[in-house]
Amino acid sequence: PEPEPEPEPEPEPEPEPEPTGPNWCQHENSFLYSYAGASFNNLEDAKEACLKNTKCAGITQEPYNSNRYTQRVDLKFMTGAQQVKLLGLSVIEPEPEPEPEPEPEPEPEPEPEGPNWCQHENSFLYSYAGASFNNLEDAKEACLKNTKCAGITQEPYNSNRYTQ
Repeated sequence: PEPEPEPEPEPEPEPEPEPTGPNWCQHENSFLYSYAGASFNNLEDAKEACLKNTKCAGITQEPYNSNRYTQRVDLKFMTGAQQVKLLGLSVIEPEPEPEPEPEPEPEPEPEPEGPNWCQHENSFLYSYAGASFNNLEDAKEACLKNTKCAGITQEPYNSNRYTQ
């Protein structure tokens, strides 16, 4: 009798594509101003509702309200409210993916350790927490050392200075 032929190997499954959609940026000890809609018991439901709500610019978790997640209207980050820990989340629309190049790209360099800074166009932080600077790097360095600093605003009406 002839030996049975070897079975064909099964093809490798295609990797699942990364989900596309908005990136969310977290801001510890801050909150977004003014309500934009319903509140939720979990973050995923709040994010889903916020994305469908044209008035919603982000989400705030309210520890004083059974840790509910509330939709908020604008990106004015407030800090230090009643000295409770708050969580402000804002949606950042993803950048369009560039067309792939024919040559393979080199391995990406690992992200440097440290804070993750988020940029919010056409918004500002509510009050000053310290000195202002001529360049962003100096402002970031000072902000990280300043416990009152929740972020940096660039002021075009003030010679483009960066304020804490």
